[in-house]
Parts: sequence; structure tokens; C-alpha cells
Amino acid sequence: MRVGAPDGLAAYYLASRFADFTEKHRGITVQLVPVPQVGPLSRREVDIAVVLEKPEAGRFVARKLTDYAIGLFASAGYLHHHPGPRRREDLADHMMVGYVEEFNYSPALDYVTELCGSVPIRFQCASAVGQFEAVRAGVGIGAIHDFIARRHPELVHVLPDSGASRSYWLVEHEDTRGIGRVRAVHDFLVEAEEHDRGQFLGRHHSTSI
Repeated sequence: MRVGAPDGLAAYYLASRFADFTEKHRGITVQLVPVPQVGPLSRREVDIAVVLEKPEAGRFVARKLTDYAIGLFASAGYLHHHPGPRRREDLADHMMVGYVEEFNYSPALDYVTELCGSVPIRFQCASAVGQFEAVRAGVGIGAIHDFIARRHPELVHVLPDSGASRSYWLVEHEDTRGIGRVRAVHDFLVEAEEHDRGQFLGRHHSTSI
């Protein structure tokens, strides 16, 4: 059973969450692959996919899995050497971490502009995992998914009144959604999200600058 998902969700949520599924369904081999768009699903390269945008064409069945929050974070080490921003204009004095624009495969990824305006992004990485690790290592301030950042107490939520929200969509083929293993994964993902919804929507960092 091949499951496609954006790299941040796959690495920092699904990879560990699937432990429950594999224990219960020992006859199903799970392959988790980083595919952020519906294209691999249409080419039958994956059996089910979590994507950032609801497909508007094709023989797909889609349901919103969850909304999720994104905020600006920096490591405590970075802020020890750089006074934290008090307003968005102050971000111009900081090393900002974000996507390589040419590799932004979806308008949903343009949350850095939403959070930071026209502030130059001087460290750019084409993956959410790379951006998170750069922020955690103290490279600068970056837009991080709340469900990722909340697991790392060394991260500080800066400008906590600023934030963005996006959605994950669960997508299947019309002609395979009734297959047992596909249905099992579908039900598992829905139940896991419902159980963990607070991780995606809430802001759990008490430390802020």
C-alpha cells in the first residue's frame, strides 16, 4: 500500500503514526513516499494521497482531512544572539528561512509571503523538512507547521499574533477506494487526524518573543 504525502507531514507525523496501523494490519506493506500533489495518484504511482489542494478535475474522491496552522519560529539559540522581532517590519533585520520560489509546486506554499510580506528570504530550501532543520539549527526565522514545532521545546514562537492556515486533503481514485487495503488506510488516516486535531490547529508553545 503506497501512501503519498507532503514531506513535512510524512516525516513528522505519518511516519510515527503508522506504527498503530502496521501493528493492526500485519498483512499490509506500507510505503510512505513524499509526493505533495495529486499527479502521482493520477499516474497510479500511489494508492492514496494527502495533498495540499483539492483536485478540481479527474476521477478522484476527496475529503478535507484537516486544517493546520503555520507560524514563525526560531531556535532559542538564534534568539540569544539576535533580538527577537516585535513587529513584522523587524523581520528585515533577520535571516529568514523559506522555500526556493521556483520549486513552490502549489500556491498553498506561499505562506511565507503571507507571514513575512516582502522581507527577503536569504536562506532557501526546497523542502519543508530542510527548512525546519535549518530553523532548529539556528540559521534563522522560518514559517513552520505548528504540529511540527510543538514537538520541539527549543523552538520559540515569534510574532505569535501572526499566523497562516492551510488544509490537507485526502484523495483516492474512484475505482479503487472500495479495495480493502485502501479503505483501511483511509479510515486510519481519518481516525488519526480526528484524534490529533489539536496538534494541527492549536498553538502549544508557551514561550514567545
